[in-house]
Amino acid sequence: MKELRGKTNRLADESGVITLDFIFALSIAFGFSILFFAVSFTLSMVEVCQYITFSVARTYYAANVSEQAQQDIARQKYDELKGKGAFKTILKTGWITLGDVQLGNASDDFPPGPKESDPVFVGARIPFNAKVLDLRIPFLGRTVQNSTTGQATLNAFLMREVSTQECQAFDSQRLSKLKELNSLYQSFGSNEVVITDNGC
Repeated sequence: MKELRGKTNRLADESGVITLDFIFALSIAFGFSILFFAVSFTLSMVEVCQYITFSVARTYYAANVSEQAQQDIARQKYDELKGKGAFKTILKTGWITLGDVQLGNASDDFPPGPKESDPVFVGARIPFNAKVLDLRIPFLGRTVQNSTTGQATLNAFLMREVSTQECQAFDSQRLSKLKELNSLYQSFGSNEVVITDNGC
């Protein structure tokens, strides 16, 4: 009778169930921790990359000899910021990726405004992709179903100062228009010197 009672007790014993519950809860908690880390890391990197976009747009904004020179120095700034310190290491992990910087007028990508005050979107745009969000977590499954999850375009529109070439072309056109206003202005020779300040 004592042996039978012992066998019955072993079948009804639930002392090991708490271990299974603990392992399951620990796995779920670990999965959520990874997910929260991925989200917080992505949001932090968006802020860092947004500042990089702003720095590139600010470099592109400054006047130079030509618009091409403005773009060249902005791209140099972009490469310099991507290749610095910890950010360079983060990019090597592949958790986030940055595409090629796009410089210029992006007004065609936005809905038009009233004709008298159409907004102009001139600056820098950088494609951003947070691959760290694409995870497979135990008991929870995949975190991404849509392939576009984590993709965005970071924008910084600061306009652009006039280049020297554009300023000289404007001054030349203005002088020819002045000569057309009155026959007295025709006496201006072709050896005139145009003096410009910071603008045209």
